Amino acid sequence: MIFIPKKYKNHGLLCRWIVLQMLEKIFIEKRLISDIKDEKQFAFWHLIPEDKARSLSLLETVLRNLTVIDDEIKENLNKKTSYKVMNILRIASAEMLFNNIPIHAAVDCAVRLTKADKKLEGCSGLVNAISRKIAKKLIDGRKLDDPLLSKDFVASLKSVYEFSIIKKFGLAQKKRPPLDLTIKDTGREQFYANLLQGVLLPSGTLRLPNQTQVSKIQGFDEGEWWVQDFSASIPVKLLGPIDGLMALDVCSAPGGKTMQLVSRGAQVTSIEISKRRARQLFQNLSRTKLTADIVIQDICKFDIKQLFDLVLVDAPCSATGTIRRNCELQYLEPFRRINSLVEQQKEILKKAMCFVKPGGRLIYSTCSLFPSEGEKIIEEILQDFKNWRQQLISGKSLGIRPEWIDRHGGLRLRPDFWDSFGGMDGFYVAILLREK
Repeated sequence: MIFIPKKYKNHGLLCRWIVLQMLEKIFIEKRLISDIKDEKQFAFWHLIPEDKARSLSLLETVLRNLTVIDDEIKENLNKKTSYKVMNILRIASAEMLFNNIPIHAAVDCAVRLTKADKKLEGCSGLVNAISRKIAKKLIDGRKLDDPLLSKDFVASLKSVYEFSIIKKFGLAQKKRPPLDLTIKDTGREQFYANLLQGVLLPSGTLRLPNQTQVSKIQGFDEGEWWVQDFSASIPVKLLGPIDGLMALDVCSAPGGKTMQLVSRGAQVTSIEISKRRARQLFQNLSRTKLTADIVIQDICKFDIKQLFDLVLVDAPCSATGTIRRNCELQYLEPFRRINSLVEQQKEILKKAMCFVKPGGRLIYSTCSLFPSEGEKIIEEILQDFKNWRQQLISGKSLGIRPEWIDRHGGLRLRPDFWDSFGGMDGFYVAILLREK
């Protein structure tokens, strides 16, 4: 039984207290929101759906606007304070500056949240004073700056992108992204667009306003669709007709690409190293009434004589392209793991190439913003494997613009693309052809 102290259960403190705990888990323990949400020993798991939604909304407001919020706090705070007090100030600032919570209510809750922690009782006056100073900016009608990405993340991105583009990334992650669905039966895309009042993108992806309870959307229980960002859906759609082809999906969980392949008629073997993620893959296939052979194994130790017409590699990566959906990621310093990830990606790719038939295709993709996890890996691989060549990607019918294709034929997608439509994940896709 998870114990929530009584002092946090009343008077509007519960969700704010939960957010305070989640910020600590993100900044101190360096954990993803998705992992925190699934932790049964954490109080969030036991909240009613409305309080879960309220907590996540406030948490995201803090994280998506953190650079602006921290600048406002530092402008008014002339001494160091504890990380807990800093996080209470962040919550109050987010509510006042971005959530239109009345100033008196946000300040009062911040002060009571401080007083509820015996270790922080002496800081309640500070919290009150700083919160009211920040509120004065609203009262005076001063304009807030646009949010940027975290300082360390920006420094890392500067080696690849111009600052004007990095600023666009910051604006892209400020907004909560829409919800993208892939419809199982391509003939029913327009039907579901009308039913769910969504926008049908040129690729066939159905885009809806973001909804927290996906399971309540019509068609979920029937397995008629699955959640899949536009960018993640593109690799399979670039393949054209695949009915009857043999396909191997590497690093396949949670299963979006496997379900695409199966629904388009391919015979699919899905390999996944994680038992937990493989269960998620099985559950998604079961819900959508699709069938694939699931192998729980490290692809680098996988041994089978069969060769495939298609091999998909969605390699483990820094996931920096998903900052719209995972706004906490930039504070977990994923770019510090890139060197080790690149070596793993090369190892997986080289092994996967062994399973492609002569004349077959390998589709390599990562949801990273860094070319070191995409373009540079493909360039290096092709220098070593002379019987392979890169196929020019052409996806005009999917809404892909020519300028998104690099000089080698690979596809580079960015979070700021299609901004007026709600953006997309950062992604890289390359198609390699094994010559006969």
